[in-house]
Amino acid sequence: MSQNELQEENLNDGLSALTASTDRQLGRAGARSLRYLQIGVQASHAQTHKERQPVQIAFALDRSGSMGGEKMTLAKQAVVAALSQLEKGDQFAVTVFDDHVDVVAAAADVTTKSLAQAKRALDGVEARGSTALYAGWDTACGELARVQKQGTMGRCIVVTDGQANHGPSSPLELAEAARRRRAAGIATTALGIGEDFNEELLAAMSKAGAGQFYYVRSAAQLASILSTEINDAMDVVARGVVVELWPSDGVRLELLSDLPAIWTGTHLRVELGDLVSDQRIDLVATALLPRVSGGDPPSVEVRASDADGPLELPVQLVQWKLANHRANDGQPRDFGVLRAAAAVVAARALLGVLERNRRGEFTVVRKRLDEALAQLHNMGKDDPEIRVHIAQLTEARDQLSHFVEEYALKEMHMRGTSVARSKDLCGAPMRSPVR
Repeated sequence: MSQNELQEENLNDGLSALTASTDRQLGRAGARSLRYLQIGVQASHAQTHKERQPVQIAFALDRSGSMGGEKMTLAKQAVVAALSQLEKGDQFAVTVFDDHVDVVAAAADVTTKSLAQAKRALDGVEARGSTALYAGWDTACGELARVQKQGTMGRCIVVTDGQANHGPSSPLELAEAARRRRAAGIATTALGIGEDFNEELLAAMSKAGAGQFYYVRSAAQLASILSTEINDAMDVVARGVVVELWPSDGVRLELLSDLPAIWTGTHLRVELGDLVSDQRIDLVATALLPRVSGGDPPSVEVRASDADGPLELPVQLVQWKLANHRANDGQPRDFGVLRAAAAVVAARALLGVLERNRRGEFTVVRKRLDEALAQLHNMGKDDPEIRVHIAQLTEARDQLSHFVEEYALKEMHMRGTSVARSKDLCGAPMRSPVR
């Protein structure tokens, strides 16, 4: 194999780049300074000559009464179309749920016969009853677990239009259940249709489950979204990606991006899940620097690994020098970092007030968004891109100072969640081709 071929081969193994930057290189001596961090993760490009790993997909389809009529018809058609994208060597399962759960397609290898049987079974499904979302999803995950191969990551896709009102139903309960399934090798993607589902619950499940979250305003969009999910499952180049931020003594880290993270006692561990070909993720965090340095400059090391262990990418080191106020006030800013941080700050602020609007707590809404706007002004009110975030958040503040329609709240939630998780505005992975 030539050197060029070897380089091309290695591009398909995990990540192609890991970067780390800060908005300013100096911190204030004698005071605790807050600095922003931007960590870039670039997935490799999937080479067409390489054989992909088998895909394991389960669908948990809501058949409660509110799914009746055209919505049920379109949902069934979308699931059948998605299953038809699978190929020999893949596995699939389908459950349907109201207040009871039925396995309409037990976990099986993809064959012409098994797909035809699943289609016939779905044809007979009719809307009825209430919504045992947890049981439907958990049963589908259990089907995947029966056929799961060592080292693979299955994906359970929940399609629902209503509230979880039968069995476990709180976002905390279902997020914890999704976290356990993710740890056992099954991710969760959640699709909410219409205006009656609980977006906080589905977003929590998808975050803890390392999957995607989609707001589906019309059932007619389902086929396109499910097709994207299947394509992404077939296009994975890195499994179980983890980014670790190791601060020096006295540096306190906080992750602003809305991704699963845990402080281990020594470092911040951020779980990105499976990454698809050319996917780009930008993590945003803050670092609160110490007042004095114990010798070495305050710093953060950034490392990456995947399901197979540490990746052969250079460890990224961000360091700050503590200096006097005059030097701090005169230092240049990296507006690339600040723009990424501003987008996430605005998104998280918006997500934090949507439920307050539903409850009519308009004074609280304005207060919290005014606080976020002040933060954005401090980050760079003269920067054109940050001014866009300021204008958009100002508009949202004025809109949310009164009751708004449910679909508008859900669209705001979708946009905010996508930005905070480094996804495109539809909720799918963002792709930045490797150059």
